[in-house]
Amino acid sequence: MGEKGRVRISAHFTTESMCRSTLNLYEGALDFLEKQKKTEADA
Repeated sequence: MGEKGRVRISAHFTTESMCRSTLNLYEGALDFLEKQKKTEADA
């Protein structure tokens, strides 16, 4: 296990966490839009 292997793993983890946070943001935005629709329908 040399330096290259270590760098590759850390890069993989960074990409994965970035993908996760992007997904979380996307899901949060969808939830927000759903709530907006509901409040507009109630009004």
